[in-house]
Amino acid sequence: MIAILPLLLVPPFAADVQDLLHRASEEAEMFQQNITLVVGQETLKQRAQKRGTRFRPSIGQAAPPPVNFQTRELQSEYAVAAFAESNGGLHEVRRVTRVDGREIQKLRDARLSLAMGMKSPDDTLRRKMLLEFEKHGLIGTAVDFGLSLLLFRRQAMLNYTFVPVGTRQLGTDTALVVRFQQKAGEGQMSVYEGNKLIRQQLQGEIWLSATGVPLRIELGSAIRENGQVIVDIGVTDYAMSQYGFVLPVTVVHTRRADGQVVAENVFQYQRFQKFAADSELKFEVQDPPK
Repeated sequence: MIAILPLLLVPPFAADVQDLLHRASEEAEMFQQNITLVVGQETLKQRAQKRGTRFRPSIGQAAPPPVNFQTRELQSEYAVAAFAESNGGLHEVRRVTRVDGREIQKLRDARLSLAMGMKSPDDTLRRKMLLEFEKHGLIGTAVDFGLSLLLFRRQAMLNYTFVPVGTRQLGTDTALVVRFQQKAGEGQMSVYEGNKLIRQQLQGEIWLSATGVPLRIELGSAIRENGQVIVDIGVTDYAMSQYGFVLPVTVVHTRRADGQVVAENVFQYQRFQKFAADSELKFEVQDPPK
């Protein structure tokens, strides 16, 4: 049984919290079944502290020097692939098409390469696409936030305790906010720092509609590394797609070191297209006109 503390619900949340979480788990199962069949366009805008700007005060130094930040914008073809070497574990993969407005490769070429990598029986190309951001000099980039909903599949729900905390407004929707804390199991939050992959234990909130459809998932995690406390906060907003299951709309990731912001990443997703069949590389929806 899922551990839930009681909360007096108000309209339109007449349903039991456990019923709403069960409905959310159904959406998570549907998401898992279909997410590898779509390809979308991702835009990442990053503002990050440049490496080598850590402040080490000397005796008598009153204030730290100004922090230098770099800004980047990347456009990519985005998909999710299952990795055979991790027993079918799902990860985001992408092929970058533009960096700061400069074309890296044609959109159609990137999409074809991405589709072929998704359907290849070998994980080699998929592993290369996992590190697609790294070669473009991005700093502290978190990945797999778009897959946050997978944390709430039916079996995975047993890894958390849930506490309803009230309702909040999200656009025109009124959402029930349920706080969760991970008890066991491996989290989905992955942060690349250089060549090192950091996995972190999770806590946060899931925002549910009156029918239990997930609208927002907020994840937070903290680790101690090299004498600093590193805190990652990610907020993923979802919306129902034309295909009958939810897809990510935006992800906002903030990384802090000892309370100081070192990276802000804003991901936006659009123009998702679904494979016409699992064995084909064509799509149900044609590319939009230029």
